[in-house]
This record gives sequence, C-alpha cells and structure tokens, in this order.
Amino acid sequence: MNEGQENFFTFMLKRVQEGKQDEAKNLLMESFAQQQTKPLTKESFLELKSQLLGLIREDAVQEVSGAMDHFGSNLK
Repeated sequence: MNEGQENFFTFMLKRVQEGKQDEAKNLLMESFAQQQTKPLTKESFLELKSQLLGLIREDAVQEVSGAMDHFGSNLK
C-alpha cells in the first residue's frame, strides 16, 4: 500500500459504520491489490464508491462522497 492509499484507508475507516469495518477493509485492500497490476478506471472507481458509501456512517456520507468525487475527477 502506498502513502496515498494508506491515507485514504485511514480516512475511510474512521467514517465506516460500526460493525462494517471488516467489510470496508476487505473492499479497500482488494481494490489496492488490483491497482498493483492495472490502473484504477473510472468504472471500477464508481463501483468501489457505490460499495463503500453503503458502509459509511450517515453523518459522514457527504464528506466521503465529496472526497471520492474529487479523487475520481482525475480518472479516465
């Protein structure tokens, strides 16, 4: 995991619903592993975003969505 991924991982886990941490960790780790062999595409990013937002605390959804939209705007 690179530094950017570690920062994102920490950011996300602080905002995950109680009891959903393992699911969020697995999604993120799987995504990071896939990025080792192929770049993250806009489509795969949107799928990950959809899955992750379902695990985020209600009070943090807008913050996380905004952060992900900012990052995703750089993808092709």
